[in-house]
Amino acid sequence: MTNHPELLTLSEDAIERHFQQADLEGRAYRDARKYVSKLRKAYPVERVENGNEVSVRLADGAKEKKRLTPNEAKKQARRNAIDVFAGSGTDTVEAQWDMNHHTEITDSILEDSIGTDYTIETHSDDPDEFGDVARGEVDDITGQISMSSITGEVTKYAVAEVLKAGLDVYHSNWAQYHDRDATTIDFGPLGEASFGDGLGRAPRTGDEFFTQAINEDSRYDGEKKLGWSLHYLQDCAQPLHTGMGAEQAGLDVRGVTNGDIDFATFPKKWLHYGYEHIVNNNWKSSDASFVDDNLQNHLSDSSSPRIYSAAQAIRDMADVSGQYSYNIYDTIYSNQSKSEDYWNWDDSTKRTVYENLANCFSTLGYLGRGFAEEFERDF
Repeated sequence: MTNHPELLTLSEDAIERHFQQADLEGRAYRDARKYVSKLRKAYPVERVENGNEVSVRLADGAKEKKRLTPNEAKKQARRNAIDVFAGSGTDTVEAQWDMNHHTEITDSILEDSIGTDYTIETHSDDPDEFGDVARGEVDDITGQISMSSITGEVTKYAVAEVLKAGLDVYHSNWAQYHDRDATTIDFGPLGEASFGDGLGRAPRTGDEFFTQAINEDSRYDGEKKLGWSLHYLQDCAQPLHTGMGAEQAGLDVRGVTNGDIDFATFPKKWLHYGYEHIVNNNWKSSDASFVDDNLQNHLSDSSSPRIYSAAQAIRDMADVSGQYSYNIYDTIYSNQSKSEDYWNWDDSTKRTVYENLANCFSTLGYLGRGFAEEFERDF
């Protein structure tokens, strides 16, 4: 019902903390704060635990109308409220493994399986070098969209353009993203875009490259394509590549203007800046303030599966990491805010994110070794 869940799901203390540290003043502050208070009163939520899974849903008493698009007089208050939680941050931050992480992850995977290989490692790095199939063209995403819940005179192509723009904020292109649990994305007054089998093409793209790798005549070309395929497996080990895509971008659809969908994004840059520091500080060493371990340790092992379908293996990876997408997003929002320097974040926040990532790294190492050993069998 919204691409801005923090407006409803955070505690009152967290809401107040974010507003106190916002740049708003005077009437703009009061109107935005009032808008959020009324919204939360109209749409109360509850957290439901089922084993290790925690979901957030509308509570009894919530309004039946599930569109959060306000009237004209309240639109500016709403936009100011959304911006309070978007915050700011460096323009270069992305929700991907940090520079060189793909090659370093591949090196660790190969060291534990078929032996390190410069060609495979270097070709696991940058999908912009992989060719047209890796670029996530808009025409390709339309096949995943159902228009049954979209109103107004808009085309499926126009809806795909908006989704692509939202995912591209942090994921380079939608071919590097896969959310198995995505069923709908809020399109404001236009309704919602629906998906029958998740959103994003990472499994399909990775599978194309893996199939090419094991069928190449030359070993060099095979190693190059294997590196490309491993890139997508690694992307789907990243919880912010497998969930909360529209929420991370702060996608906000406002209507239709001259036949085009009017939308904006409110990227959560400060959240990503801190998140990436947790990855960086705990890749080969550890943040001594809260854990005596590192993520590379969780990647390393000797066990591996047979890979009969690279697409299914990448989906399996996405299923594991996708379990943690909301938890990471919510943990950071609940405990930190844009005005805090990362190194002053609570140890409990860092620990939660680290533990979630550790579980993803364990699965990534297992499946990655399977990719490498399956390739080796064919050469």
